[in-house]
Amino acid sequence: MTSTKLKIFFIFLLILEISACGDSDKQKKAETEVSDTTSTKNNTTFLFLTEWFNKVGVYKYDLSKKKYSPVWWHPRENVVMLVYKPGENPAYFFTSEKIGTTGNFPSFSGLKLFIISHDLSETKQIDNINDGIQFTAHWNEDENLEVIYTEVDRTIASYVNQYTQVYDHYGKLIDSAIKTFDIQKSGFPEYRKF
Repeated sequence: MTSTKLKIFFIFLLILEISACGDSDKQKKAETEVSDTTSTKNNTTFLFLTEWFNKVGVYKYDLSKKKYSPVWWHPRENVVMLVYKPGENPAYFFTSEKIGTTGNFPSFSGLKLFIISHDLSETKQIDNINDGIQFTAHWNEDENLEVIYTEVDRTIASYVNQYTQVYDHYGKLIDSAIKTFDIQKSGFPEYRKF
């Protein structure tokens, strides 16, 4: 990690620590007035992405211990997206061997989808998407992960296939759909705004 990135990381941690400090009576009063009904325990750990030896990985930071540790890191792949919402939902992340552009479109190769368990102790690969042009992911209205990605059709070069896949809280694929677009007639498919 370069010294500039290391300085930024430590400034970020310092800001977190300063914002966590304050009048303990005010904190106790706020804790008694507002209760979180979605979780059974206070979340003192959060996930973040950082670079180590020129590869981006997923790390967790424990606020009570004031320490961070790796959740997932690989010397040949980068984490390119983390889909995470603290609470009862699992966390998902995507890795790729290479991100770049192909014909003015963002492209990826070797894209893989991983799930991190609720307690952040276990990581498991759940899908191998491979190569494509664009991808995005978000939580849908049912609180499931929805992944949308496109790839050029392997038979007809003017066709683009848009895949939509939905994964439940256990990482199981529960819905899948493919739409084919002729970019010469209808243009490139647009992603929905989330």
